[in-house]
Amino acid sequence: MPITTLIADDHTLVREGLVFAARAKHANIDVVGLAANGREALREALRLRPEVVLHGHLDAELNGIDATRQLLDRIWQPR
Repeated sequence: MPITTLIADDHTLVREGLVFAARAKHANIDVVGLAANGREALREALRLRPEVVLHGHLDAELNGIDATRQLLDRIWQPR
């Protein structure tokens, strides 16, 4: 069963490179979405509910660390 993944980075070349690498080398990774900034990454992660969100630094408005914190605050359920 493939691991659903959202790739987010503010550089198009980085996003495309990661998608290419995931599809060419890792058949068990299913890239379900892409995002170009922090707000888009958060919105797409909440909409798509991927198992993994892979992101870079992202942007000044919502950086990768803050996007991760917001995502965890909204969806993480302690067991």
